[in-house]
Amino acid sequence: MVNTLKFFQHFRNNPALGKYFWLSITLLVIDRLSKSIAIEELQDKPGVFFDLMRPVIFGFRLSFNENLALSIPLSQQVSIVLSAIIIFSLIIIAAKSLEKGRFKQAGWWWLLLLFAASNLYDRIIYTGVIDFIYFELPPFKATIFNLADIGILIALFQITIKHLFNNIRE
Repeated sequence: MVNTLKFFQHFRNNPALGKYFWLSITLLVIDRLSKSIAIEELQDKPGVFFDLMRPVIFGFRLSFNENLALSIPLSQQVSIVLSAIIIFSLIIIAAKSLEKGRFKQAGWWWLLLLFAASNLYDRIIYTGVIDFIYFELPPFKATIFNLADIGILIALFQITIKHLFNNIRE
């Protein structure tokens, strides 16, 4: 089992990892604040949209996404249980990365974990993930997402690229 105290000692003993930790916490706060502002400012409104370059449309519209990632339709209970299992798995993976001295990789896992937890919080409290960033590029379907979704994609991209380059070197 993962030793929680040892897990957090890595953050204290490694200044670079501490920077990842505080950056992650800061980004989590920004994500939570942006979602609160979206609820406050966009509730019961059709949204705010900008025609940046025809036909691209960018804007803000409040949506409570009850589906899982990639709009996979599942019941609320199943979504919460799956999300909790994923978060627990991310804790274990981040801890193992720390034990192996892979601090940058652990930082990316930590970031992924926090953003996944933010979306799980929405799912529990609001019965759906708070999405508010609207983007449409015809002929593709319009999409609505949030800052945590962007962070999750960036973290997954970084982890995947790092993993691919490590496998190429071996």
